[in-house]
Amino acid sequence: MTRDHRHLPLIIISLVLAGSSIMCSIFTMGNSQKVSPGEKSATITSLQLTVAKLEKQAITPTIEPTDPITFPTMVKPETGNISGTLSYPSEQIPPLRIVAINIKTGEYYATEVTDNNLYGLDGIPTGTYHVIAYQLTESGTTMNMAGGYTKYVTCGMSVECTDHSLVDVAVEAGKLTTGIDPADWYAPQGTFPPDPSQ
Repeated sequence: MTRDHRHLPLIIISLVLAGSSIMCSIFTMGNSQKVSPGEKSATITSLQLTVAKLEKQAITPTIEPTDPITFPTMVKPETGNISGTLSYPSEQIPPLRIVAINIKTGEYYATEVTDNNLYGLDGIPTGTYHVIAYQLTESGTTMNMAGGYTKYVTCGMSVECTDHSLVDVAVEAGKLTTGIDPADWYAPQGTFPPDPSQ
C-alpha cells in the first residue's frame, strides 16, 4: 500500500518539538536535575534512532507489485504456394495473367507470365481458391479470353468431358500445390468471372 504523505509536515513538526523538549531538558542550567554525560549520550542516541525510524516510515513508500505489461504480437498469416503449367489453343502462348481468387473472401493474388509455359503464385494465405488465366493485351489489360482450372481439365479434356465448373484449390500452410493448370479455354463465354484486377 502506498503511504499518504499529506501528514508528513505534522510528523516533522512533532519531531522538532519533541527534540526541542528533550534538548531543553538536557541542557537547562540552574537548579534543575543534573544529567550525567552518559545519560545525555544515551538520550541523544535514542532520539536519533527514533527520528530515523519515523523518517523511514514517513518517506519510504511501499511499492506494490503490478501485473506485467503485455504487448500484442503481430501474427503473420500462414501461406502456401500454387504452381502449374500454362497452355493456349494456338501454336504460341500469349502473355497471361494468372489469378487465384479466394472463393470466400473474393481476395485475389496474381502473377503475369509473358514468355514461359510455367507459373507460380507464392505467399498465398491458406484457404480455398479458383485459378484462372486471362489473356493480356499489349497495354496490360485483359481480353475476354480466359482459361480456368476446371473439372474439364481434371477429366482429361476429352470429348466426354463436359463439366466446365471451376475446381476448388486448397492452399495449405507451408505447402506447394502443384498441377493447377488453367487450361480450359473451351468453356462457354461468361463461365469464368472477369479479371478482378481490372
